[in-house]
Order: sequence, then structure tokens, then C-alpha cells
Amino acid sequence: MKVLLVEDNKRLGPLIQQNLKKDNFITDIALNLEEADECLKNFKYDLMLLDLNLPDGDGIQFLQKVRDRKQYLPVLILTANALISSKIKGLEIGADDYVTKPFQHEELVARMRSILRRPQTQVNQITNVGNIDFNLDTLEIKILNQPVKMAKREALILKTLLQKLNKLVTLNEIQDKNYGIDKDLSSNAIEVSIHRLRKILKKTKANIEIKNSRGIGYKLILI
Repeated sequence: MKVLLVEDNKRLGPLIQQNLKKDNFITDIALNLEEADECLKNFKYDLMLLDLNLPDGDGIQFLQKVRDRKQYLPVLILTANALISSKIKGLEIGADDYVTKPFQHEELVARMRSILRRPQTQVNQITNVGNIDFNLDTLEIKILNQPVKMAKREALILKTLLQKLNKLVTLNEIQDKNYGIDKDLSSNAIEVSIHRLRKILKKTKANIEIKNSRGIGYKLILI
């Protein structure tokens, strides 16, 4: 499991990172909200640990920003603020749980695992990336909250790219994922579908972009 830890305390952050490594969590540390934002744009995480008091802003406002751009990932708030109102506000905005500093490592891990064990819901069936809402089951797509129509082949390719955001998806992977609908899906056919997808994304002002690695595959990134 990959975790983003947003914590400006240069002593506490590495300590949490080291302890989480023992429990098989891979942890990236962001020292401020700007770094956290860049991490979320460029990497995919299973969980975010978010401190509320950062040097360049308020963690609650940052969480609101993340949720407003329809980017979903579980969030566990780390707070030294014992006020129940602060915790309630975080939960209302979209945090999944919180721990109050100082906390025991065992409590942190228990709460993290509890969040990650939660059953799949409709929220999880709909992938939210940037201004795109994509239903993984029905292949229904909304961009800027407006329904967008595309051929099933293009929708399946977009689904494959969305599920591996910011990672290179090889031509073989795309062919395998779409085998049921196109048994003869060639690299040329994929290229044509990617061209159509790019036109749709540009026309609908989607804030994602498809990058290509010629002869190898494609990568979907936020812009």
C-alpha cells in the first residue's frame, strides 16, 4: 500500500515513515501543501495522512480543494487540535477518520487498516480524476458534470488508463484489458482510438492528457 504523509515536522514525518515501513506501507512525505498537491497530481496513493496545520495553509481547506476537483482517496487526519468542532469539520468535508496527536503507532495503523478494509461503495465504483467522473461498471462518463458519449472501445481504453493514472500502460496491457470487446485490437487500432479520445477530451475541456511513449504505450496525467 502506498501512503502520502503530509507533515511539516521534520522529526515526526520520518519517524512515522520508518514505523509504517515495518507494517509494509510505502510512504512519501510532503512537507507542505504545495508538495502534497504535486504528489497527488503525479502519483496514485491508497491513503493520505493529512496534518491540519501546515506552513503554507490549512489542511482542511486543502482537503476541500482535493474533493472539489473530484479526486477521491481515503484521508486520515492527523491533528493536535482536540476541539471536536475541528474534527467534525474535517469529517464533513470528506475525511474518513482522524487521530489526535500525540498518538501511538498501533492506533494509527489500526485506523489506517480499518479505512482500507471498508467495503467497496458507489463512491469507489466511480473513479474521480480531475473534472472527470467515470463509472467503472457502466462505463458512463461525465466531464464537468456533463454526460459524454464515446464508443465502447474508447471508453474501455480510457478506463484502463484512468485505473493506472500517471503510470505507463503498455500496448499489451490495453489489448489484454479490451480483449473481450476487440479480439483483433491491433496497435494501429489503439492509436486511432487514442486519437479519438484526445479529440473528445480536448472538446469537453477535460483536465487530463494522454501522453504517448511511441511503440510502448500511453500514460494519462492531470494537467
